[in-house]
Amino acid sequence: MQLKKKLILTAIFILTLIGINLIMTKPVQAVNQIVSTDIESINEQKYPGVKKMLQELKGDHPNWNFKILYTGLNWKEVIAYEYMGHEGSPKNLVPATAKCEGDWICLSCGRDRYYDNGTWRCASETTIQYMMDARNSINNSDVFQFMELTYQEATYENIQKMVAGTFLDRESYINAIISAGKSYNVSPYYIVALGIQEQGRGGSSTASGNYPGYQGYYNVFNINASGNGNDTIIRNALSYAKNKGWDTLEKSIDGGVQQISKSYLGRGQNTLYFKKFDVENSDGQLYWHQYQQNILAAQNEGVTIRKAFEDINAIDSNYTFIIPLYENTPKVAQGKPSTTKTINTLITDLVRVNVRQTIALRKSPAGEVISGTSLYANEIVTRLEQATQKVNGTYWDKVMKSSGTIAYVARETYDYESEYKLYLIPVAERNTSLDSIPQEPTVPEEPPKQDPEPPMDNPFKPGEKLPSGSEEKIKIEEDVKQVTVTPSATVEEILNLVGDNVTITDKDGNKLDKNAHMGTGCKINGTYTVVMLGDVNGDGEVNSGDTLAIKQHIKEVKKFSEEVYIEAADINGDGEVNSGDSLIAKQHIKDVKYISLQK
Repeated sequence: MQLKKKLILTAIFILTLIGINLIMTKPVQAVNQIVSTDIESINEQKYPGVKKMLQELKGDHPNWNFKILYTGLNWKEVIAYEYMGHEGSPKNLVPATAKCEGDWICLSCGRDRYYDNGTWRCASETTIQYMMDARNSINNSDVFQFMELTYQEATYENIQKMVAGTFLDRESYINAIISAGKSYNVSPYYIVALGIQEQGRGGSSTASGNYPGYQGYYNVFNINASGNGNDTIIRNALSYAKNKGWDTLEKSIDGGVQQISKSYLGRGQNTLYFKKFDVENSDGQLYWHQYQQNILAAQNEGVTIRKAFEDINAIDSNYTFIIPLYENTPKVAQGKPSTTKTINTLITDLVRVNVRQTIALRKSPAGEVISGTSLYANEIVTRLEQATQKVNGTYWDKVMKSSGTIAYVARETYDYESEYKLYLIPVAERNTSLDSIPQEPTVPEEPPKQDPEPPMDNPFKPGEKLPSGSEEKIKIEEDVKQVTVTPSATVEEILNLVGDNVTITDKDGNKLDKNAHMGTGCKINGTYTVVMLGDVNGDGEVNSGDTLAIKQHIKEVKKFSEEVYIEAADINGDGEVNSGDSLIAKQHIKDVKYISLQK
C-alpha cells in the first residue's frame, strides 16, 4: 500500500503512531502454501536450525503448540518486496534513535532522510532480513509475535493487571475489551497490547476526547491517522472516529476491534508477524496488505503480551504459534544490525532512475508503453531482471516500482543517439551520488558498425529541427518520450511536424483529428506523452479549474495522482509546483501574459 503518515504525539508515545494505517502496494498473486503441526518433519537442510529451536521451546513449555507455515516464497523475493518505497513511502521504518543507527538505516535513503514526522528513517535491507527471519525470534522473549490472535479466555482480573497504570485502567474499558474480544474472535490480550502500542501508556490526543474541533470523539487504535503534519494526522483519525460515531472510548474499542478482525484476522493475518509482513495467502494475494511501517512493532507488541502473561502467571498456558518458513533462506540467520558499522552490500538490486523528468514503462522489451505510470527522476526501484541482449537498440531491464507495478524500462540510451546516458544507476554503496558515477563508457566494448534503425514507435527523427514558429510551442524530449506544448499548440502543428501517418489519442484513447483540442495525457503513436503546460486535468484548456487544482496541490488538500499532471502544473519549469506556477496560469487566463516554453 501509498505510505500513510503518522506522528508521535507525546514523549511517552514516541513509537506508537507508525501503526494501524494500511500499507498497500499492487497485490501479488499467491502461491500454494502448506501448514503443518509436525515439528519433527522439518527438513533441516532446507530450513537449518528451525527444528532444534522449536524442540527446545516445546521442551521448556510443553503446553505450547506450533504450526509451521511453508510459505513457498523465495527468500530473496520476499526481501525485495519489503525493501521498497525508498525516498517515497518505505514499507519499513525504524525509529531515529541511538538504538537504530548504523546498519539499521537504509543504504539508499541514508541517515539524513527522515520520514513521517521526522523521527523515523527507512529500514535497511539488513534490518528487514533480521526482523523477518523467524530464527531470530524463536526464543522465550520474542516468540509471541507468532502467537495466534484469535480469542482466548481472559478474566477481568487478568486484563486489569495488564492495563494497570495505563489509560485503559477503567472498569468500563476493561469490560469493553473483553466483550469486543468475544464478539469478534480476537484475543483480549492482543487488544490491550495494540492499544498501548498505538497510544502509549498514558494515551494521546486521539484517545483523549478533547481535541479541538473533535471533542467527544475517540480513536484508540489510530485508524486512518494519516497525512502530513501533526494536526492533519490527528484530525484525520478523529474525523474517521466521528464518521463512525465513536463518541465514547468504549465504542472506539468495539469498532476498532471489529475492523481489525475483519480486515486482518479474517483474511489469515492472524499473528502480529503476519499483520506486519503480508506473506500469508488466505486472501490469494501477497505483500500488499500490511498494518504498519514500524518494523519493530510486531516484536514490541509480542513482548507486551509476553510480559502480561508473566505478570498473571500464565506464561505456560496453552498457546499456538505459527512459524513462517521461506525457500532458499541463508544457512545462518542474519545477525542483529550493528549500530556503529554499515554493510555496503545488497541482495536486492536497487537502481536509481537517472532522467530529467520521467521515463516510460513498457509491457515487454521495446513493447507497448504502459499509460498512466512511469519512472520519475531519482526514483528508486527494484531491478528484477537485467537484460543481456539489446532489443531495438538498447537493453530493457525488468523493474518493480514501490507500488508493485512490474514492467520493462530502457537501461540506457539507444544506439542511434549521439550522447550516451545510463538511466538505471545501481545503488551499490551508501551515500553514492549520481555525480560520482560515470555517465559515459570510457571505451565501448564493441562499437556498432552502423547505427541501427530507430524503433518503429519513434515518429521524431534524431536531430530534426522543428518548423519555424513551432519551437515556441512544442518541445520534444526523446529520453523521456514526452512532448511538452503550450496551450496555443495544435494537433495540426504536431501532424505537420511528424507526418499524417501519426496517431494522436486523448487520455481516454480516443483518436483526435487535426482540429481537436490536445491536452495533457494525450498520446502520440501510443508512445510519447503530451504535457500541456497549465492543463492539469487533461481537458485541453487552461482555466479556473486548473488554477484551483494547482492551489489544492500546493496546499496538499488534493494532490495530483499522476506525474504527468505535476509536470503540467510546473509551468515555469523550476522543478516545483508553487504559487509562481499558479500566478502564470492566472495571467494566461486573463490574457495578461500567455504561457510559453521555458528556455
